[in-house]
Amino acid sequence: MAIKMNYLLIICLFFCCAKEPINDKIMIEKIVVYEDFYKAGTTALLRNVFNNPLDYEVDTAFINVKHEDVDIFEFALNNADVKKHKQVKINVDLALVVTIQGKKHFFVISESSDMIVDLTTNLNYRLNTDVLKNKAKEFIQKYN
Repeated sequence: MAIKMNYLLIICLFFCCAKEPINDKIMIEKIVVYEDFYKAGTTALLRNVFNNPLDYEVDTAFINVKHEDVDIFEFALNNADVKKHKQVKINVDLALVVTIQGKKHFFVISESSDMIVDLTTNLNYRLNTDVLKNKAKEFIQKYN
């Protein structure tokens, strides 16, 4: 009986260790940018504005982002330093609704703090290189 248990344990350990790592790359399907949005606020307020834009008198007109620019934004997210978001006051250069795997995520980009914040998953994407900062700046200029 002990030999069978050891054999079973070895098989279980093999399958646990041989499992492929989870692919955590972000795959964006679509991005729309608010034409007009709050320019600053706490992240809790901004989340409420996304959830109830009419209550905060925010124009809900959108700009659809071109496919090549979706790829640029996706590149920036996948190469940024990701950390858990903590409540802060933030300047908003762009407000975006990003569709990732069929789910809408609310993002704000703050050029002054070199940060992209996902208000849906509470993650900060710190743009830590000049390449990422320049890509974000170009994205902001194009859609602001």
